[in-house]
Amino acid sequence: MRRACPAAALVVALLAPGAVSAEKKPDKKATAALLAAAKAGNLEGVNKAIKDRADLAAVDDEGSSPLALAASTGHLEVMEALRAAGLDVNRPDSFGITPLMKAALGGHIAVVKALLEAKADATREDRRGRNALLHAARGGNATVVQALLAAGLPVTSADGDSRTALHVAARDGQNEVVKALVAAKADVNAQDQRTSATPLMEAAANGQVEVAKELLAAKANLALKNKDGQIAADVAAEAQHPDVADLLRDAAKPKPPPPAPPKTARRKAPSKPQPKP
Repeated sequence: MRRACPAAALVVALLAPGAVSAEKKPDKKATAALLAAAKAGNLEGVNKAIKDRADLAAVDDEGSSPLALAASTGHLEVMEALRAAGLDVNRPDSFGITPLMKAALGGHIAVVKALLEAKADATREDRRGRNALLHAARGGNATVVQALLAAGLPVTSADGDSRTALHVAARDGQNEVVKALVAAKADVNAQDQRTSATPLMEAAANGQVEVAKELLAAKANLALKNKDGQIAADVAAEAQHPDVADLLRDAAKPKPPPPAPPKTARRKAPSKPQPKP
């Protein structure tokens, strides 16, 4: 069992009956201070803002709650304190991005684990159809990716255009994430709906040589074409990444057969001596 966070206990005490008069309206300055302190990871400032009647339902200009701000910046203790104060771990911002997605994008593994333990809904999607795994792939922390896969998110997770986490990681050059997804049996030949691009094409278009090598090692299909009729090598050449284009062209060349083993001369059996007459 997780031990109670001392900071959380303090916030609960501040919110106990009689600590703040229910008749008093939230204080605007305290509310602004709460949002700033949550983002900065200032636990003392968060506690003071709550004591000064900050509005716990407040959000910033993008719709992020104080808990989401703490999660996005990796401030575990502040996030736990705000959760104990009753803030919703699943409250999305104006773009549908939840605190878990923000923590995943930031690569904050401790916050991600805490939110999962607090029953944050990992299956939620933002307005572009992306769940926390796709945000983690973009963030580049392979440990976060593995934690979300272990929590039950499918490696086949994709956005509204059928772009998978592997597409995202390949595009952004997140090589360790690519390795983690390939190890989890991600489809290296998945094609999105909009352009029929594969993860290898994403790597090619963005000059990601090391990612291209990983995908080739995972048997990515070099012959697949996008909606413009281009293979991955064509995509690399058009995007002016000759190093990737040359790598892919070389990989597509037929491999010469291995040399035949040298022939060894057969030894003649010694002749048997002829019997004497």
